[in-house]
Amino acid sequence: MEHSATGESSPPGSGLPSNHLRKHYIIALRRIIHSIRGFARLGAEEDYDDIYIIPSRSYQHVFSYIGQDVMETIQSEKQSLHCMDISESLESVHSTGRMALVYLTFAKADEVEAVTKHAEKLFSAPLRSTQFNQTHAPSIHLFVFGEFTDSIRSSLVMYQRRNAALPPINIAKFPAGFLSLDSDLLILGQTSFLFDLFVRNDYSALESVVTVLQEFQHLFGFFESVKCKGQLAITVANGLMACMEQKDFDRNKQGKKRRDRRYTLVLLDRSVDLVSPLMTPLTYHALLDQIYGNEDEFMHVDSTAIPVDPQAPTSFLQVPNDRAETFAEVLEFNSADPIFSQVRSSSIDKLPDMLKELALEMKCSFQRFQSTANSATISDIQKFVKTIPSEKIKQQKLEVHTKLAEDLLAIVHSNEFRSTWNLEREMGDASVDEDEVYQKLENRIISDISLTSIFRLICLFSLVRGGLAPKKIAQCNSLIQQKHGTIALQCIKRLLELGILKVRSNTRRNIELSEALVNFQLICKNLNLIELNACDHLAYVTGGYAPISCRLAEEIGRCGNWLEIDSTMKLLKGARVEMTTCTETRIQTTHSLKTRVIVVCVLGGITHTEIAGLRWLSTIYSCDFVIMATSICNSKTFLSRLIQDITNIEPTEQSENPN
Repeated sequence: MEHSATGESSPPGSGLPSNHLRKHYIIALRRIIHSIRGFARLGAEEDYDDIYIIPSRSYQHVFSYIGQDVMETIQSEKQSLHCMDISESLESVHSTGRMALVYLTFAKADEVEAVTKHAEKLFSAPLRSTQFNQTHAPSIHLFVFGEFTDSIRSSLVMYQRRNAALPPINIAKFPAGFLSLDSDLLILGQTSFLFDLFVRNDYSALESVVTVLQEFQHLFGFFESVKCKGQLAITVANGLMACMEQKDFDRNKQGKKRRDRRYTLVLLDRSVDLVSPLMTPLTYHALLDQIYGNEDEFMHVDSTAIPVDPQAPTSFLQVPNDRAETFAEVLEFNSADPIFSQVRSSSIDKLPDMLKELALEMKCSFQRFQSTANSATISDIQKFVKTIPSEKIKQQKLEVHTKLAEDLLAIVHSNEFRSTWNLEREMGDASVDEDEVYQKLENRIISDISLTSIFRLICLFSLVRGGLAPKKIAQCNSLIQQKHGTIALQCIKRLLELGILKVRSNTRRNIELSEALVNFQLICKNLNLIELNACDHLAYVTGGYAPISCRLAEEIGRCGNWLEIDSTMKLLKGARVEMTTCTETRIQTTHSLKTRVIVVCVLGGITHTEIAGLRWLSTIYSCDFVIMATSICNSKTFLSRLIQDITNIEPTEQSENPN
């Protein structure tokens, strides 16, 4: 596996303006406070004397990388508003009058469970008698970003059963259509987007996407052009254009000046590129996600991966010194981490060298000060002292990423991982005999890999080889049923119905095989997807295969349209539309004044492999790529979300060895 691309992160300053993102969250929090007060008035009660905003760890992360603290801004607007860490001492809560607790979480079972436990401790008998005026029952509110799952509802039901005497938790949706996991990465929280559309036949998710895109334009400016591939993308674009026309009419009627447009929107159906989510990743962040799980930029890892500083207080980056008992620790990974921001998109094989370079830079910086210490002025010393806390944090982060890199490299260089990676390459290579590839696939099916990993491999095989022959799918069904039972066959039926697993018909077997296989090979050739020596090539993200979604976005970055690859676009699934919302003269004027920003919106989930690829493109083109998606997924979660009702797997669960 000679994949040696560096995969640098986006240049500093890329992404969306932080002041506009701050405004986005401030508006949402103001809406929450307004609704809380409306809740009090609805009950014919007086306004709250104290409101405590308690964000989960994920929400703290969302706000953390924005320059100024959003919570402090809101807090300064009203004296009775307080901000509290969910892990903070409960003794910090004091109120003698009406009080409301407002929890902010993602739609994840573990976060909601943490809320219920926090509320139970807060209203335990000792605290209730000393801290709260019992004549005023406190009010508890939970605002969730994302979709309510059965496990979330179950947690709230169990809380109420355990604590019948305590106030109920009032649950509502967080009043914002998207959250920013980084300045260039926005998620809509729709983890079951495809499941809702194609299994539940609930198309309201498409309306939600249109609303989010309107919200985006309100904050950042209008899209100067919209490029769509796939029927879902076209449906969303039509809804957006209808809204934009109405807004233009309203603005003209009111005599308001429109904002300058500098954004291009690229809308892609996940069905346009089903192969990329199923490929094994080879970038640092994508591997962390695939192996440990990295939901909403948080990751659960073994506590031994985190360095211990015996003189420092325990924090979310450190575990207690007593490690007699190993447990899972939660780590935060985003651009606020000065080390991670530089290495997250790098190829795993280049990662050790990059970490060594960063360690050497830190060492040289200290040595430079030592060499000039005798002649340093008081001002020089003061400047150096101010850097010590941040340098210490960088050192701790460097130790964490070095340990994680060692663990990942051990997995990547294992025989099991390499054999799976090589099998994927052979699947897409038309020169390798199909029966030979299928035999290796069959051997993987009867091995000890998980059911989801089996589904990943057979779906990938069927997509790149033009489908499975009826005889071979029957053999697969038999082997899978023997090992995993009849429930696995129900899952296979669902994947067949959704078109993610393809089977050739008996009547047109040879024609279908040749057409489908030739089409995939043509797509690979025309879009330059395959490059095993992936140095300075988009294919570095998987060690040989460039995601189709990234190539389509790159073409917009390179020449602004898909005209040059028109014949190849016709080979991909779904119709295509390219539309402009302003005149060519206006576009040229806008481009001359501002940096071009391409918003790539993937309907059905995006992987960290594709995110790394899009960030890499930002470093080589004179435009910024901003990533928007209904959710973040990996090969496991992509498939498990489509069969969640059969397997009872929560759509947010994800950590598993990629093999």
